[in-house]
Amino acid sequence: MKNKFKSYAPLVIFAFNRPDKLNALLESLEKNLEFKHSELIFYIDNVKLKSEKSLHNEVINVASKDWKCNSKIININESNVGLKKNIINGVNKTFKTHETGIFLEDDLIVSENFLYFMNKSLTKYKNNSNVMHISGYNYPFLIGKKTDSYFTTIMNCWGWSTWRDRWTNNENFIENRISILENKRRRKFNAFGFEKDFESQLIRNENKELETWAIYWYQYIFLNDGLCLQPVKTLVKNNGMDGSGERKVNSNLYNTKINYKKVKNFPHNIKFLIFYKFQVIIFFIYKKFRKNFIKFLRF
Repeated sequence: MKNKFKSYAPLVIFAFNRPDKLNALLESLEKNLEFKHSELIFYIDNVKLKSEKSLHNEVINVASKDWKCNSKIININESNVGLKKNIINGVNKTFKTHETGIFLEDDLIVSENFLYFMNKSLTKYKNNSNVMHISGYNYPFLIGKKTDSYFTTIMNCWGWSTWRDRWTNNENFIENRISILENKRRRKFNAFGFEKDFESQLIRNENKELETWAIYWYQYIFLNDGLCLQPVKTLVKNNGMDGSGERKVNSNLYNTKINYKKVKNFPHNIKFLIFYKFQVIIFFIYKKFRKNFIKFLRF
C-alpha cells in the first residue's frame, strides 16, 4: 500500500472491563490497511471493585496481543478514574506529542475503511479551522451515497478524530454555557428544538446527576460555530448497547448496519447543507415521537 498520508494519526483506545468487546474492536481495526502504519495507544482504567480484577487482567492481555500495528503503548491507570476523566486525560496526553488523534471507546466496531476516512479527513481539512471534529458514526435512515460525506453542526463521538489546535482551546468540561443563551440559539443546539437531551445533559452534569465529557466538546464546537464531518452511511457501530457499559445504555434506536464502502467524496463547501439538515431534523423528530409513531403503526 502506498503511503497516501504524510503521517498517520495515532489510534487511541479507551478501555475498562470488557475484554471481548475490546478484542472485537481491535479485530475490526486490523482489517483496515492503514492499521499497520498506525501507532496504537491504550488508556485502560483500573477496577472499581476487587471482583473486577480478572476482567481487568483480561483487558490488559487483549491489549498486549501481537496486533499488526506500527507501534503500541499501553497506559494503565493506578486507580479507577471513570470514563470522563480517562478520556479527557488520554486526549490531552495524546496531544502533547501528536498533532492529530483518532479516538475510540472499547465497545465499537468499525468498517475496514474507517481509518482511510479518518486520515483522509484529517489531512484534507487540516487548515480549515471551522472543521473541528470528524465522526465515523452517523445516524440511521439518512439518504445518500455510501461514498459521500457531509458537514453538520451536531457532534457524534462514536469513533472520532480531531486536531490538537482545535481540542486544546477548550478548557471547559464542567460549565453549562447553553442555558443562558437566547431561545433561538438554544433550540439550534438542541437539534433545532427536537433533542432536549443535549441541554439536559449539561444541566444534569451541573447537578452531579451525570458525569460525561462529550456534551462539553459539542458545546465548545457549537459556541465557536464549528462543523463536524460525517459519512452519510455510518462506518461505526456501537457494540455496547447491551447495558454492559459504564452508562448502562440499552437502545436499538442508534443501531445501523456498517458501511463497508470507501468514502471518496469529501465536501468542498464547508457548510451544513439544507439537504442533510432536513434529514437530521427528521431523525430527531422520529426519535422524539417514535413511541407514538410505533403505536400508530400497530393500530
